[in-house]
Amino acid sequence: MFILLQFVPLLFLSLLWSSFTANLKTIIAFILALSLGGTYTAFYLNGEAWVNYYVNFFTHDGTAWFEPGFCLFYSCLSLLSYGNFGVATLLFFLLAFFILTKYLVENRDCNLPFFLLLLIVCFGNTLLLEQLRQFFSAIFALCALIFRLNLKRKQSNIFLLLAISFHASAIIVACAFILASIKSSKLFIIISISMIFFLLLLLTNDSLVNIGVQILPAIFLKIKTYREITDLSFHVGPSLLFSIIYILYQFTRFKKLHYSNEYSVVFFNRQLFFGGLVFLVGIFIPFMSRMSSFFIIFLFYDVAINNYFKHFMINKKAVLKFIFVLMFSFFSMASYFKNDIAPVSFNNLNFNLISFVSNDINYDSLVYETYFKNALATSELISDK
Repeated sequence: MFILLQFVPLLFLSLLWSSFTANLKTIIAFILALSLGGTYTAFYLNGEAWVNYYVNFFTHDGTAWFEPGFCLFYSCLSLLSYGNFGVATLLFFLLAFFILTKYLVENRDCNLPFFLLLLIVCFGNTLLLEQLRQFFSAIFALCALIFRLNLKRKQSNIFLLLAISFHASAIIVACAFILASIKSSKLFIIISISMIFFLLLLLTNDSLVNIGVQILPAIFLKIKTYREITDLSFHVGPSLLFSIIYILYQFTRFKKLHYSNEYSVVFFNRQLFFGGLVFLVGIFIPFMSRMSSFFIIFLFYDVAINNYFKHFMINKKAVLKFIFVLMFSFFSMASYFKNDIAPVSFNNLNFNLISFVSNDINYDSLVYETYFKNALATSELISDK
């Protein structure tokens, strides 16, 4: 219900977006950033991941490791808010949505409300609500892509480094950028597929994971933990169908991957091709789906700039892609609510902005309740394996 409340106004604005003037679009983008920042702050405590940030940044009991960029950024928010968790969260979401909308609205061909619609329907209760580090990392990665498409490599590299410093999984985007620089399209495809198979082997082999723990403990300890509580088996279902259709579609556009075409178009298409391969691996290794999130957002951006609503119609050549991403987004939302251990139920509409920012919350009770629930769920998962 929380997501649907945002869906309706965003859909309405999407249909009218092409008729707005540039100044009006800027004003609407500002209002959207402000309203979404406040809304997600008000709804934030309905999730569970907030406990990690509260305990590690607002108490003396923190033991978790965070990427240096995010740690510095969130520590600054803690200082600016004078130790008020609610105000720090509000600042976080406002900055996130302001940065996101700023760089999207500057592209006059981008349908900002439609991009936000896809993002929220697909990731509203996961990336935006429960994975703050990766949410900001994904914003930086998208900015890096936008600058690269505009042939501004220096700015692109800066944003890419920021993305990695906020969430280590953004390394996969750096790999995609490097691979996309390969001149030969055939060599790009061969290396991309080979790299995905190597990644699949690396993450499913106990010996290689243990070696990784010795080399990069910050990353591989998390991978090892995920593997202990995750069923690593090939899942046949809608995700596999979406993946196969998408990859086959990309192969039909083989000529679009060759640099005889415009550089920006080819570079973008190569990101989308590589992202399809990463998503396919995520079907076998669920925690790899975190890496595919970056490329799904790239796909949303592609649809938002190439399926521009005009007079309540979209480009006929892009109808199938439009339907595909919309169906995928709704499927992602439905699969979240089908999960028995998902922290947010469909009917949940508990908002607490005033009490949150005024620090009128019994955090100790909520933290204990969340830790107990997660410990019980984890023990059940391990015992079932």
